[in-house]
Order: sequence, then C-alpha cells, then structure tokens
Amino acid sequence: CTLLAARSAALGVNPEMVRVLDRPEVAGSPFIGEITAKALDDRRYFAVFRDISERKRIEQALQQTTERQEAMLKALPDLMFRIGRDGVIHDFRAADPGLLYLPPEQFLGKKIAEVLPEDAATIIMAALEKAAGTGHLLGAIYALPLPQGKCWFELSVARMGETDTDHPELIMLARDITERRALERH
Repeated sequence: CTLLAARSAALGVNPEMVRVLDRPEVAGSPFIGEITAKALDDRRYFAVFRDISERKRIEQALQQTTERQEAMLKALPDLMFRIGRDGVIHDFRAADPGLLYLPPEQFLGKKIAEVLPEDAATIIMAALEKAAGTGHLLGAIYALPLPQGKCWFELSVARMGETDTDHPELIMLARDITERRALERH
C-alpha cells in the first residue's frame, strides 16, 4: 500500500481513489489491473485504467527465482566471495564463519594481498587472473592458518557478467578440503 500512496501523491490524488483489481480471469487469462481516479469537481472524475498483469507475473517470477537462488546458496558449504580482478573483496557468504581468516569488517573493501598471507594471496590472485581471462578456473589449492589449525581450501572461480570488460568481477568458492587432504597424506 505504500507504493499506492506514493503513486497517489505523485498524481495528486487521494490514495483511496487508487485501486488494484485482482480478478482471477478475464477472457481466459489471469488479470490484474490498476485504476487511478481523480476528482475534477464535485460531479466529475478522471480515471485511468492500466493492465498490470504482465508486470505482476514478472515480479512473481523474479521472486520465485530469487527464492530458488537463495536456497541454493544456503545449501553450499563453501565460502563464497565476489571479488574484482584487482583482488578487492566486495561481498562474501560463509556457511561456517569459523573458516574465515579475518572478520568481514577487516577484509571487505580490501585487496586479498592486504588481508591474507602472501602464499595464499599469490595462489588466489593467479586463480582470479586465469578465470578473468578464460571464464573459470577449478582446483587451485591453498592453506591458511586458522585458530583450529592449518586449513586447506580448493578454489572454483568464475567470471561474472560481460567478457569484454577489463575489470570483471569474479565469484570465488573456497571449499574446505582439510579432512580430504589429511586422508590423502595417510
């Protein structure tokens, strides 16, 4: 209803005069319409009717897609980062925050080389560079000293968006392979 109030204010009409009609079907198709009316004087009104069925269908499809993607992200056990080609960390998601080398406030907006040990930063930057050029990279491995001990991570990196940009953003997944690594060594 806030949207209706804003539209009403912009049109200079009373919010009570703006209505959204949600009718199950008109001519066999789902139908949603919006009527905006303005009093011209005591006896005359000016009304505009818009079919907003398609907009509502698109909004619903977008909401469903967003919910599906959110569920898929929640199911990932990996650390996920959105990083610029220059190594600046823009965003992250951590199913297990205990696998983060630093708290988010200490790494968001900073370059990987500023916040990670040199050997890990070198491996990650090489993976980002390769993925920026080829579109993706799988399998680079690095280690980090964490409070629970040395942890090993395997990278999956993919370029986001347009391929012809000089400054692509990348999505980097870091999977904790510490247990697997220990089993391989025995």
